[in-house]
Amino acid sequence: MADASIYTVGGTVQVNEQGIYIPRQADIELLKLCRESTFAYVLTPRQMGKSSLMIRTAERLTDEEIQAVIIDLTQIGTQVSADEWYSDFLDLVASQLMLSTDVKVWWQANSQSGLTHRFIRFFQEMVLAEISDPLVIFVDEIDTTLSLDFTDDFYAAIRYLYVARATDPELRKISFVLIGVATPADLISDSKRTPFNIGQRIDLTDFTIEEAQPLAYGLNLEDKQARAILEGVLEWTEGHPYLTQRVCADIARDLQDEERPTDWTETDTARVVRRNFFGVKSEQDNNLQFVRDMLIRQSPNRYKSEVLNTYSKICYGRRNVRDEAQSIVKSHLKLSGIVKKNGKLLKVRNKIYQTVFSRKWIYEHLSADWLKKIKTTAFLGAVIFVILLIPFSIYADHQRRLAEEQRRQAIEQRTMVEEQRKIAEEQRKIAEEQRKIAEEQRQVIEDLFLGQLAKTAKEDLDPRVKAFLDTIAWSLRTQSLPSNYDIVLDGSEFEDFSDHPRKRTCVDSYFGLEEICGYSAGRYHIIPETWDWVADQLNLNDFSPASQDLAAIELLREKGSLDQIETGNFKSAVYNASSYWVTLPDSDGESYYADDGYQARSIDNLQFMYDLFYARYLLLAKE
Repeated sequence: MADASIYTVGGTVQVNEQGIYIPRQADIELLKLCRESTFAYVLTPRQMGKSSLMIRTAERLTDEEIQAVIIDLTQIGTQVSADEWYSDFLDLVASQLMLSTDVKVWWQANSQSGLTHRFIRFFQEMVLAEISDPLVIFVDEIDTTLSLDFTDDFYAAIRYLYVARATDPELRKISFVLIGVATPADLISDSKRTPFNIGQRIDLTDFTIEEAQPLAYGLNLEDKQARAILEGVLEWTEGHPYLTQRVCADIARDLQDEERPTDWTETDTARVVRRNFFGVKSEQDNNLQFVRDMLIRQSPNRYKSEVLNTYSKICYGRRNVRDEAQSIVKSHLKLSGIVKKNGKLLKVRNKIYQTVFSRKWIYEHLSADWLKKIKTTAFLGAVIFVILLIPFSIYADHQRRLAEEQRRQAIEQRTMVEEQRKIAEEQRKIAEEQRKIAEEQRQVIEDLFLGQLAKTAKEDLDPRVKAFLDTIAWSLRTQSLPSNYDIVLDGSEFEDFSDHPRKRTCVDSYFGLEEICGYSAGRYHIIPETWDWVADQLNLNDFSPASQDLAAIELLREKGSLDQIETGNFKSAVYNASSYWVTLPDSDGESYYADDGYQARSIDNLQFMYDLFYARYLLLAKE
């Protein structure tokens, strides 16, 4: 019968008496460095097996008569003074080494020395005096120190104990291994101090299929079938230690059910994954909670949007994203665990993460972050609004006066020949259209900086794409509507976003046509046939604002406009997209559907509005 007890889901493997420890390359590398008294650090995401590796290595060192001390910093906590913190740390060291020194008494007796100096002196004067064998001090959960205001000194002291080996060879007996969810740059945050640049990094990788093979034993199946199931699990987890053991444990429990069929398929594995990680469960699983918090709550303050934008590029970008060790954003993404190195590039860690933190999820949280920026820039936006509105109001008033003058001239010329009457009427229409455009543009300026339009942000990280989508909506006269995602062709609203409304409506005038009926709907006037195609391409399950934006972006991508937008070639992007939107001109300046009577917006007016929208996004990005 299958045995789920061999799988360790959370915590260290050593706590589970029946648990299976999976050795990896990191075991060999860390043990070697500890034997050589080399400072090392294991800084990786949560639930990758750091603590299990630490305990395993400490046990093997003890067998080789190398003393090992394990300090879990959560024992000390964070609600203590710097004096108490250092004293408690040394007390934990002394108790495990069974030193004869009373740490508390010694600490108080030497209070004339600063905290860092006292800490260093304790190792030089007290620890070295009482040990004969090499000593490795494992410091676990170092990320708990990042919120403290004195730990720069702590890590500087550890660095000193390493550097001082050059003048005090006895210090070669002592080495440290730092373990936690952090980067070396986090350890000493003061830019004026020398960074934490000692020691060797140990990379804790995901299980390979060969390394994970012992996990198949818990399934209690014939070897070939068990390996096939394990391979199916790794298709979802890519060997992530926690996710892999969690899925295997649940499969083992299912296999214990004697009433279930004996054949296990990939569909069964997918069902287990969905049951554990998708839907409501994605909010409850502590590993997914950690990743989520790292992406939206614990990301570096000035880089919150860039974290999601970069992750979006890694997932869905047309170009590969290179790893950069000095990049704060990419280092944070790697530390969250959602991406990992793949040679010189970055890739999403596994299929479970990519499914939970999907394109739609990225979009929704970019939108929320974007709205916060809108609020924080309200005052600046108002100032910009006034500055932009004044000349624009003058322009609009001039356009109105011009329209009135042309209309008056047209009236005076009614007695002229029929051809002249037609020309005058045409001039009046052009002038009226110019007046409407000016009024629309003025209204957009108001809406842009008074916050009416900013209901959602677009999925793509590039502000050029966001501005282009706004320009399409403006060309369709949906940009200035208070709720521009819930309208159909005639301007009426719909309430059900579960699917495209597929509602036929008619209008008396529509971009050159005196009367037209159709089924277009939403912010981008998408027709049902187009929607069905793009929804299938993106696996969109509703007609929500988020889905409409994603659909529009996909249409731009399909026509090659997205590349043109991202490289700043606005006109080419418009021309390419003209076959989807009747209001966008082709390279001849006409609607792609001109033969049917449609009229496109002028490329100059579109460029003008695009520049306004783009300027707004650049302004927000600087906040």
